[in-house]
Amino acid sequence: MSTETTATAQSAAGSTGQPNTPKKKVPWWVWALIGFVALALVIGVIWFVSQDDDDADDAGDAGVGPAPAAVEEAPEEDAADSAVEREEFAGTGDMVIPVAVAGAAIVSFTCEDCTGNVLVTSDSEEGMLVNGIGAYSGSRLVNMTDGSAMTAIAVEADGTWELVVDDVENAPSFDGAVTGTGDQAFWMTGEFESVAFVNGEQRGNHAVWAYRNGMTNPLILNGTGPADETAEMTGPALVQVSSKAEWTLTPQ
Repeated sequence: MSTETTATAQSAAGSTGQPNTPKKKVPWWVWALIGFVALALVIGVIWFVSQDDDDADDAGDAGVGPAPAAVEEAPEEDAADSAVEREEFAGTGDMVIPVAVAGAAIVSFTCEDCTGNVLVTSDSEEGMLVNGIGAYSGSRLVNMTDGSAMTAIAVEADGTWELVVDDVENAPSFDGAVTGTGDQAFWMTGEFESVAFVNGEQRGNHAVWAYRNGMTNPLILNGTGPADETAEMTGPALVQVSSKAEWTLTPQ
């Protein structure tokens, strides 16, 4: 009886001789930890790929990679944008006028009821624009050299005056002989190679300047007293006459 019981027990224990034990369940926190690690790996892979894309974009910005699209050239500045804007001023007596003139310009000044000294000066290279006694009406050129500018005009007068600043392109234009009195700036159109200057009643200094068309020295005439002279001047040209009396300038 005891022998059969022992054999049965040994057979139930199995070939290893160890008793069977029940299986244990995996705790929930283990599965949570595994899920967290897997999620971290996925996020890490995504981040690594995105960094590679950013590096490629940076390399493209630095000039490595595809060439950038061609940039359209900016349109050339319109000539009208660089023109001197017309400005008109009026006053009585002495005054300093602030301006902002960066291009070649014509300054016209009129004081019909002035009786004493009349002075108009600027901070441009031309400096003195008007120097007379009594009534005055005339025009002068300013900023006639590259890079020059004018920021102020000072008027000394004992009457009521008017002052106009305008672009040289708007100066009066003449085709043929020009007759004037005192200081005048104007265009002489047409083609010519010389001019004749007549100033029969002149008692002071007179001078003639010509600009454009290959003129290296703008002063073409300079003298005192009555004049009947001829000088080389290629037309068309922008001209400045300074005088105290009536004069005539004729292209030849």
